[in-house]
Amino acid sequence: MKGLLAAVLVCLALAAQGETVIVRSGEHDGFSRLVLPMEAAAPWQFGRTLDGYELRLGRPGVKFDLSKVFDRIPRLRLADLGTEAGGTRLTLQLSCACHAEVFEFRPSILVIDIRPGPPPSNSPFERSLEGGETASTTADPPAARRPRARPTQDMPVYDWRANAPALPSGDMGGAEAARPTAPTDVIQSPPTEPIAPSRAVAADTPPPDATDPHLSAARAELVQQLGRAASQGLLSANPQAFAPDIPVETQTLPPPPAPPDDGPPVPASSRAATTPARLSAQTALDREVQNGRAAPITPTGGPCLPDSLFDLPHWGDNRTAARQIEERRAALVGEFDRPSVTGVGALMRLYLYLGFGAEARSLPAGLQVVVPDADVLAALGDIMDEGYARRPGRLAGQAGCSGAVSLWSVLAAPEIAAGEAVDVGAVTRSFSALPLPLRRLLGPGLSGRFLDHGDLDTARAIRDAITRAPGAAGPAVDLLNARIDLADGRAAPAEAAIRRVAVTDDPASPDALVMLVDTEVATGGSVDRATIDSIAALAHQFRGTATGRRLTRAHLLALGLAGDFDGAIRELATLRALPDAVATGADALWALLADRGSDEALLRHGLNVRDATDAARKTHVTLAKRLIGLGFPDEGLAWLAPLVPPTDAERLLAARAWLATGDTNGAVALLDGLVGAEAAELRAEVAARDGDHSAASAAYLAVGATKEAGEEAWQAGDWQTVRTIGAAEQQAAVAIVGAPDALAHPSEPAAAATVAAAPLAGPLAQDRALVDGSVKARGVLQALLASTEVPPAATP
Repeated sequence: MKGLLAAVLVCLALAAQGETVIVRSGEHDGFSRLVLPMEAAAPWQFGRTLDGYELRLGRPGVKFDLSKVFDRIPRLRLADLGTEAGGTRLTLQLSCACHAEVFEFRPSILVIDIRPGPPPSNSPFERSLEGGETASTTADPPAARRPRARPTQDMPVYDWRANAPALPSGDMGGAEAARPTAPTDVIQSPPTEPIAPSRAVAADTPPPDATDPHLSAARAELVQQLGRAASQGLLSANPQAFAPDIPVETQTLPPPPAPPDDGPPVPASSRAATTPARLSAQTALDREVQNGRAAPITPTGGPCLPDSLFDLPHWGDNRTAARQIEERRAALVGEFDRPSVTGVGALMRLYLYLGFGAEARSLPAGLQVVVPDADVLAALGDIMDEGYARRPGRLAGQAGCSGAVSLWSVLAAPEIAAGEAVDVGAVTRSFSALPLPLRRLLGPGLSGRFLDHGDLDTARAIRDAITRAPGAAGPAVDLLNARIDLADGRAAPAEAAIRRVAVTDDPASPDALVMLVDTEVATGGSVDRATIDSIAALAHQFRGTATGRRLTRAHLLALGLAGDFDGAIRELATLRALPDAVATGADALWALLADRGSDEALLRHGLNVRDATDAARKTHVTLAKRLIGLGFPDEGLAWLAPLVPPTDAERLLAARAWLATGDTNGAVALLDGLVGAEAAELRAEVAARDGDHSAASAAYLAVGATKEAGEEAWQAGDWQTVRTIGAAEQQAAVAIVGAPDALAHPSEPAAAATVAAAPLAGPLAQDRALVDGSVKARGVLQALLASTEVPPAATP
C-alpha cells in the first residue's frame, strides 16, 4: 500500500511540473516558420488579436520556451513573441504586412507560417479570438456598441440572392468534390464559433435550394466576408442603384439603350460599364492611386506606420501638467460608469507628451480597457523610461520610412544595426518637432546612436535642435557635447566637461563617470583613487541594472588605469562568484592589461589563460604577442590555442612561437598554404634553423630582405653573393683573402689576375707591401669580428 501511495505521489509531482514546448524557428524562401513540438496532441485555437495573432492551447500546464526563436530568423516578418495566461497563450506581433497560417504537421506538432501579403479570403485564422470579429475593428466596450437598424419597408434593401448564380440542388456530391482540399499533411483547426448569417439578407421566402445546409453555409460565409470588406472600406454600396418603390424580388433593370445607327456596335461589356453598379470594390492601393499618392512602404516592402500614431506635439499643450491630467482623468469614465476607450487613450497620450512612460503603459491594464494601437503607445512608454523599447513590435524595421515613425523606430532599438536603412531627414525633422522637454529627454540617447554609427553630422543636427532653444540644456546635453568634442578630436574640453558633470549629484553623474573612464582608456590617462571609490559606490547602488553593469565595468578599468591590476583581478573574481555573475568589463580589463600592463603585471596574471575565459579574440592575440616577445613562447601558444579555427595572422604568430621553442616542424605545418612576405620570411628562418643556409639566402632575397640574405650567404660560403649583397666587413674580407673558389680555379680570368699579379721591384718594396697588407688585413678581420654577433653561452 505504501508503494502504491508513493507511485501516485510521484506521478502527481511529474504532472505538476507541466510541459515546456521549445519553440523552434526557421527562415525559408518567402516565409518564416515556427514549429511547436508537444508531448501529446492538444486542442488549439489560432486567430487575430489587436496587434497580431494568438495561439491558445486547451491543455493547462504548458509553457513556451522562446529563448532560441530569433537565433535563426530575423525580425523582418515576426517582430516579437510573448506568452500570456500563465504561458498557455502564445502571442505573435508582426512587423510587416503579413498573415499567419497554422497546420498540424503531426497531431503533436503545430507549425505556424508567417507569409507576406494579405491572407486568403477564406482563411479561418483572420477571425478575432475575442468574439468572431476581425482584429481591425475598434475594440470598444460591449456596452458602447449599438444594434444595427433593422430594414423596413421604406429602406432600400439589397437582396444578395437576386443575382446569385444558380447552384445545383439536391445531391451536393459534385460541389463537395470540386472544393479545393488542403494538403494531406495540413490539418486546420475548425472555427471556434459558428458563422452567423448577415442581417442584410432579406427575410423573405427562401428559394428552393436555400434549404440545403451547404448552400446556406456558403451564402452566410459570402455575406460575412462582404460585410467584413465593407467595414474596412474596401467595398461600398451604391444606394442610387436601388428603387425603393419596386420590391426587391420583382425589380428588373431596363434594357440597355440601342446604339446609334451611324456608330459602331457597342460591346456588351462597355454597355454594362455604363450601368450604375450596385456594388463597387476598391483596394487600398487603388484608393492611394486615386488620391494621387503611393502608400509609404519600408525598405523591405512592408507598410509604414502613419504619422497620426506619433503626433506627440499635439497630445498636450502649454498649460500645467496637473491641470491637463485632471482634465483628461475627468473624461476617463463614460456612460454607465464604464471606462471610455477614447478617454483612456487620450490620457495615455498626455502621459507620453509629458514623458511619463510607466504611467502610460500601466493605464489600460489598470482600467481593463483595450486601447487601439496600445502596442505602439506602450513601446513609446518604454522609450521614455528605458531609452529603448523592450518589445518594439511594429516599430521594428521602420527606420527607413519617410514619416515620423522613422524617429521612433531608431529610438526603439538600443543601437542602429550595421547596414540598416535610416531616413536621416525624417528622423531629424520629427525630432525637431517634438516639445523641448522631450528633445532634452530623448536627444542625448538619439544622438549617441548616430555617434556610435559613425554619423557625426546627424549627431550634431540633433544636438543643435536641443541647444538652439533658450535656457540651460542640462548635464545630459553637456555630456552629449563632450561626446561630439571627442569625436572631433577635442579631448581636453571634452574631459573638462565630463569631470564637471561627474562630481555633481545629477542623474547624469553615473554616465559621466563611465565616460570619464572610457576617455582615459582611449587617451592613455589615469584615474585618481577618489574617483575610483565614487565609481565603486555607485556600482553597488545601481547593481542589477544596466547602469550598474556599466559602472562595474568602469570600476574594473579604473583600477587597471591606476596600475592596480591585482585589485582589478580580485574584483573580477568576486563578481564571477555572485549568483547572477556577469562578465561585465572582463574583456576590457584583459585588453587593458595586454596593452598597458607592466611586464611584471603581465607575467603575474597573464600566464594562466584559464583565468581569462571572458577575453575576446583580439585580446588573446595581443597577450600572446607580448608573451612571445618576452621569451615565453609556450605561454603565448596557450593563449592562441582556444582560437579555433585560427586566422592567417594567428597561424603566423603561432608559427613564430613554435620557431621560438625550436620546433621547426610545428612551424612548417602552420605555414602550409600561407602566402605573403611574412610567411616567406618565416620559411626562410625555418630553413636557416635547419642548416639549409643557401635556401634561406634565396628565400630572404626573394622577399627583399637583403641583409638577412647576405648573412645566410656568408654562412653558406656563397662568396659571389656576399660580394654583391653582403655586409661591408664581409665584402672587405672576401676581397683581401680572395674567394676560395676563385683560388681553386686559377684558369678563370679573375683568379688568374689574382695569382699572376705583377711582382714589385726590389725586396724592400716587397717587404713594405707585405707589412701594409698585413695591417690592412688585421683591420678588416677586427671589423669583421666586431660585427659578428656571438650567441650567449647555454646555461647548464
